[in-house]
Amino acid sequence: MLLTFVGVSLAADPCTEKTDEAKKLFTKCKSMEKGSSEYRQCASSYGLLKNQAEQACRSGGLDEKDMRAAISQWEKQVNNCKGKQSSRCASALQQLGHYQYQLEEKQNLDQTAEFEDLTAWCSDRDN
Repeated sequence: MLLTFVGVSLAADPCTEKTDEAKKLFTKCKSMEKGSSEYRQCASSYGLLKNQAEQACRSGGLDEKDMRAAISQWEKQVNNCKGKQSSRCASALQQLGHYQYQLEEKQNLDQTAEFEDLTAWCSDRDN
């Protein structure tokens, strides 16, 4: 029996970290005057952080490097399945798609967060 562990780490749980960070920001936003530009910016940042927390919880705490390693492993499995139809091959394809989706989602959230940061910087600079 072959067992493979992808992304096992003794570091803190990213799901918990991001969720706690989002909760702190939510509390900060609630204390602001609704309708103010600071509140809108805070609410936007909270939305992004909440999405990042949800993604971290769905990904099982894997970072981008670990996701790429998992994709590479599953691609090898899928390549061994060429011309075969079995539940093992179907499972390998499903896992490959899962990790590819998780990686794309993480990259999209990172790019969205970077865009929001730059937008906020421009907004602060123009005021």
